[in-house]
Amino acid sequence: MIKLNSVSRFYFLGGEKIRALDEVSLIIREGEFLAVTGPSGSGKSTLLHLIAGLDQPDEGEIEVEGANLNQLSDNERARLRREKIGFVFQTFHLIPSYTAWENVLLPLEFTSLPASEKKRRVEAALKQVHLLDRAQHKPAQLSGGQQQRVAIARALVNQPRIILADEPTGNLDSQNGGEIADFLHQLSKKGITVIMVTHDNEIAQRAARRVRLKDGRIIES
Repeated sequence: MIKLNSVSRFYFLGGEKIRALDEVSLIIREGEFLAVTGPSGSGKSTLLHLIAGLDQPDEGEIEVEGANLNQLSDNERARLRREKIGFVFQTFHLIPSYTAWENVLLPLEFTSLPASEKKRRVEAALKQVHLLDRAQHKPAQLSGGQQQRVAIARALVNQPRIILADEPTGNLDSQNGGEIADFLHQLSKKGITVIMVTHDNEIAQRAARRVRLKDGRIIES
């Protein structure tokens, strides 16, 4: 599903060359639930951005479902993200003035799908996260755990093959965080590949496999 071959990403800070990722090689299989851990600055978010095609490596190659990201145009990478990848973030990124339904619908507004199909997909996504009965509630009327489940429904509405979750439990208490991690695990059992960045070792243990980064290198896998 996803293959990184000797991938490096550099930055320059005050004239010093910083290796955000340093010759990382990794294979992530279809339907796998992978937790990426490590201290701040270890390269976790850089890894997600590269897999999503939001950034490009300075060295090495990345393949996503057989497509070499290095060889794709900006438009082709954007299409890959739109059609294959769903994103979940620590801070939810819900629009406060929108209902849960409208927040989940948002990614479909950029497609040519008929209105009936958009409605079907939003309903299915909200059902999947057990929030259809909260469809007309705005974020302020929902708990933190419910808001994150709305964000997951929004990530699922385009029926992606891959979910990239960057600290999805970071703003939640331990109970809600555990429920979100368990839900991501259930998605992997349905064949969706889930890559979750987390600082929380207890949450990471719920993944099928863990990769630990330090100073841009994999030190445990």
